[in-house]
Amino acid sequence: MRHKVRVIALQVLFQRDLRNISVREVLKYFKIPEGWDQQDNHRMPPDSQDRPVIRKEQQQDDRAFFLQLIRGVEEHREEIDRVISSFNVEWPLFRMPTVDRNILRLAVFEILYVPEISVGVTINEAVELAKKYSTEDSGKFVNGVLGKLVRTRESDKVTMLFPGTGRAMKTNG
Repeated sequence: MRHKVRVIALQVLFQRDLRNISVREVLKYFKIPEGWDQQDNHRMPPDSQDRPVIRKEQQQDDRAFFLQLIRGVEEHREEIDRVISSFNVEWPLFRMPTVDRNILRLAVFEILYVPEISVGVTINEAVELAKKYSTEDSGKFVNGVLGKLVRTRESDKVTMLFPGTGRAMKTNG
């Protein structure tokens, strides 16, 4: 289910970037999945009163993850963009396709700020999103940028600690 959450988060961030408005503004007109906008949702199938179609806990987990992603990218966007730029010197951020830029933002946010998700899962999801919503070359591009970031993070040549993440990163600037 987290894959679907990432897809929806990507759509919101894409709109935010394209229209140059806040996530809050995008959410005013963006249709999020049923139940995510409610704290207490008990949808029952028509033939049963004791078995939910979608578990309330799963909806709340998905909603919380969705909000963590979109709010986190928005809150840390400046730092995230610096990281992307430092590991991708060939393509300035503004020249990158909007989809690729926002896939990278999601992935870098997860790598830096969501330690409970494995880096491998994050990279795989980002590459799959790029292949599906951009191009085959975009999948390779995203993999390359994220691979550089992870290799640098794991090396001994770390030079900068990103505030609030507890994670160190080497940067080019």
